[in-house]
Amino acid sequence: MPFLLNFLRMSMNQIVDVTPNTLTSTPSVITYSHDEIKNMFDELHAAFQNAETWAKRVENIIDDVPIAAINQMRYAGYHISKVLSKSNFFPIESPNQSLVNIDDLRSAYKHLLRAYFDSLDQLTQQISAQLSAYETKFQDLNIVVTDHFPDFFNWIDSVHEIGQFDISTDTESVNQFAISKNDRETHYQKIVEKIDELQLIQKQFRAIANCLIVQAKKINKEDSQWSFSKVTVIIGILIAISAAGGTYYFGYKSTQTTITSPQVETPKPPTPPTK
Repeated sequence: MPFLLNFLRMSMNQIVDVTPNTLTSTPSVITYSHDEIKNMFDELHAAFQNAETWAKRVENIIDDVPIAAINQMRYAGYHISKVLSKSNFFPIESPNQSLVNIDDLRSAYKHLLRAYFDSLDQLTQQISAQLSAYETKFQDLNIVVTDHFPDFFNWIDSVHEIGQFDISTDTESVNQFAISKNDRETHYQKIVEKIDELQLIQKQFRAIANCLIVQAKKINKEDSQWSFSKVTVIIGILIAISAAGGTYYFGYKSTQTTITSPQVETPKPPTPPTK
């Protein structure tokens, strides 16, 4: 079993909860052979590559930057800098061994796993939120959504089947993380297995928005008494989705696709003429 992964699973009596005090306390510096050190850094590099790969994949699917995942990778970088600062890889008294700041090395590895988890969480949460928002828009128009998108509720069911892995990130200790890791891996593997289906659902959103625009305009023409505010709400969907601009991460452009209702400014009363 990989060393760092095994280290997370072991009974760790000296490990304390991850709190601000932990970051300023003296780390545990333990002796390892050079081969063990190389294996640990190979695992750390593999964890980074996995986190970065899925952050890119999710960004490409939802066209939105997985900020939580990026922050986790930043935190990992901070702990790696402490590993380099607080370790002695070539001690004079024992040149064939290294004294390694294992606490921060383990924390860096943990943050990289979290980056992978957070990317997949953002993917499912954003798709679920958009499906719910579109369902509400169809209801507002009194339109049967399956008349236009027969698989709509199958998409909702598919996302709901994944569920969410609920654990407090504020109080979680390293030991708790190790205990929950098997459950986490099972949960996020379900998302990975559904990734093509989730990408297909995401690709339908532009067609859904266009359909709502067409239907809203059609209703407005047929019934002049229909609420104009509802028309503006539907039009706002397309504006939000097709809005230009965004942030670049990993070499890709990211735009926000949050569905919001447009704000209509209340007209000001005319200024009375001066006497």
